[in-house]
Amino acid sequence: MTIREAIATILTGYGSAKSQAFAGHPLARVTRHDSPDAVRAVIPEERYLIEGSAGQGQWAEVPWTAVFDRLITNTARQGFYIVYLFRSDLSGVYLSLNQGVTSIRDVYGADAKKSLIVRAADYRARLGLLPKSFDLSEISLKVPSNSLGAFHEAGNICAAFYSAEVLPETAVLVQDLRACLDLYRILADKDVTLTEPVEVPAGGEFIEDLTRFRWHRRIDRDARAIQLVKKAKGYTCEVCDFNFESRYGELGKDFIEIHHLVPISELRGLMVSSHPERDYAALCSQLPQHDSHNEGSPRH
Repeated sequence: MTIREAIATILTGYGSAKSQAFAGHPLARVTRHDSPDAVRAVIPEERYLIEGSAGQGQWAEVPWTAVFDRLITNTARQGFYIVYLFRSDLSGVYLSLNQGVTSIRDVYGADAKKSLIVRAADYRARLGLLPKSFDLSEISLKVPSNSLGAFHEAGNICAAFYSAEVLPETAVLVQDLRACLDLYRILADKDVTLTEPVEVPAGGEFIEDLTRFRWHRRIDRDARAIQLVKKAKGYTCEVCDFNFESRYGELGKDFIEIHHLVPISELRGLMVSSHPERDYAALCSQLPQHDSHNEGSPRH
């Protein structure tokens, strides 16, 4: 089954399938297995985990097929990833570079959508000029405002839309998927930092151990800690003086990301004493680029 065939099957069959029993339904199998297999044929690298869902125990309002970079995330709950999101009315499907919304909802609660929108804008700023086919910064999944799909609308970084009435040919869909993967790699490269090479032969190519990637984990584990640090540190990046409210207006008010000065991976013990001013830093989400900020070339 090609990507086009998988998308067309879901668009034409999902509506009637939702009125039938979920367990063992062939359309659920298309979403869980055939659609991911079609994407996997285009993206065979082991670095990427590809999954699809029609729901758990009952039909999902918005079925999806996602591509996760294992160095960033292996779940739709956190990080950022590529995902085909089907409109609830099945009038079309988005190929979206989107964010995991569950972890953001757990931390920011009622302000989760605001946080997702600001983060999405910042991700777009990192990407710079987007391909014409991925210029959608806003998407509509035709869902209620309090549904999980509405948070994915807020989490959209950039997207392409395919109407059910005029679905592109397979070659176009494959081309767009690869273009979206290029954008994903750009963000992934800016979100992780390589460790030193394993082997560095004189004058030749070197080998890097991809299992030794490391990246900064945000302290999204405790909303109370975040608020204490923000109260102490304020909302301006301590490295490059970037302020989200100055850049994005009311939408960016009171938004900043908090990081451990000592990486979480290096902290020892089950209970660690921390001080808001001594042990944390208020930083914009372009942390991997701060070396260039120090040289006087901010790239916001």
